Amino acid sequence: MGLTIDSTTPGSQRTSNACGMVYKNTFHLPGRSLPTFLSCPAIIALRRHNRARPMSMTDAQLTTFFAVVGFTPQLSSVLWRSSVLVLALLWCAWALWTGYRGWAAGNISFGALGGSTLRIVLTLIVLMFFTLS
Repeated sequence: MGLTIDSTTPGSQRTSNACGMVYKNTFHLPGRSLPTFLSCPAIIALRRHNRARPMSMTDAQLTTFFAVVGFTPQLSSVLWRSSVLVLALLWCAWALWTGYRGWAAGNISFGALGGSTLRIVLTLIVLMFFTLS
């Protein structure tokens, strides 16, 4: 297993992979693409095996899930996403309230409060984008 490398010229190397295929390794030269070692049968089999498969439940699994839990898997997803967003909103409210109290007491400047508010709002927007998409 692995690669065996023998250097032929300073700018180029001849390499053989685990399948015994020999190719010119030029990936470090600007403007050149990676070598075509992905045509090795062992690599192709691994790529086919590791390909993402859709994880859909059969009718029997859906019926069993509903009988045990009392709601569908889609509602479970909504529950978890909602929980994450509620916790994030509570954290944002706490952070903004703490920042406001610090500003009102004169412990932080208005610019620091504005910067914190901007970071909190951007974090919340990014989280909503990923959880609601």
